Amino acid sequence: MKKRVLCVIIPLLMFACLAVGVSADYIHGYFRYTVNDGSVIIKSYQGTETEVTVPSMIGKNPVNVIASGAFAKNKNVKTVYLPDTIMTVEPGAFGADQKVIYAAESPEVIRGDVNGDRALSNIDVVLLFRYLSAADKLKDERVCDFNADGTVNNKDVVALFKYVSR
Repeated sequence: MKKRVLCVIIPLLMFACLAVGVSADYIHGYFRYTVNDGSVIIKSYQGTETEVTVPSMIGKNPVNVIASGAFAKNKNVKTVYLPDTIMTVEPGAFGADQKVIYAAESPEVIRGDVNGDRALSNIDVVLLFRYLSAADKLKDERVCDFNADGTVNNKDVVALFKYVSR
């Protein structure tokens, strides 16, 4: 009898472990997401910014889906910029008072052009560094996310510096 019970329980436990591993949640900046068949599904945004830019890629995976309730539950968010990689926006993903701007509707953004002169230079590197050190406040963080990883940090300063120094 014990062997029969174990023969049933062990495969069920193994299946449960596999199922849990498939639907694991990950964190990238303030985004909570899952990966399904190489596609990123944004499940929530937990930051305090009023304007949020969803990255087109997280790691090596494209961001393709915005899940139901992903932004609707965050009352800080007023505007969400979506990349052109988004293929599905589930019902209820955004709140009624949130503005959603799709990549095709968004004004052209030149990543790293912090001073807005449509050219990348050492001035942009300095301004980005000042922004990160809280000495300056910028209007559009999409410009500052030079490496397009969804967060603005020192990695963006280094990447922009390497780009303009070549």
